[in-house]
Amino acid sequence: AAQLAQSEMQLKILQQKVDPHFLFNNLNVLSSLIDLDQNAANEFLDKLAKLYRYILHTQNAEVVALGEELDFAKDYLYLLQQRFGPAYEFSWQVPSAASANGLMIVPTALQSLLENVVKHNAGSGKDPLRVNICVENDLLTVSNKISRKEKIIQASGTGLQNLIDRYALLTDRLIEIDREGQTFTVKLPLLEIKE
Repeated sequence: AAQLAQSEMQLKILQQKVDPHFLFNNLNVLSSLIDLDQNAANEFLDKLAKLYRYILHTQNAEVVALGEELDFAKDYLYLLQQRFGPAYEFSWQVPSAASANGLMIVPTALQSLLENVVKHNAGSGKDPLRVNICVENDLLTVSNKISRKEKIIQASGTGLQNLIDRYALLTDRLIEIDREGQTFTVKLPLLEIKE
């Protein structure tokens, strides 16, 4: 019982780490949009508020439905596209049935992977970085060509290691990380919660 309580406390601590750069960067984008296009600023603010509602709603949840996480990630991608323009292209291979198949995922896991891609890899309007998001069987996969940025913001403890630690407290299934050639791939296990 003591070990279970300690694991639950560790999981709560890991779940509550939110990258402060996330808020700072998005407020800067919002500030510039207010001057350029008030309608775009309003839409951006709506998406940002929706994201924070999701984060607050799921901060104490161990897992969430895959469909909810996919919707959250699409809103997050909207913010990234407003911030970086066409520098990153996101391709989705997610069967429509994937959202309704009862599979679960750690909250904000997909967003963490997408944030990691943008944090570590450079893209541009002339040469966008292509990011593939795929759900197949019981795995969610994010892969991209490695295009390292010269300067990377200091880590805040909310990235890949945080995700690995959160999964380790919930399941024996490991996150698969593959740095094959010029491609970086992360495969997240999708979980079935037994009643």
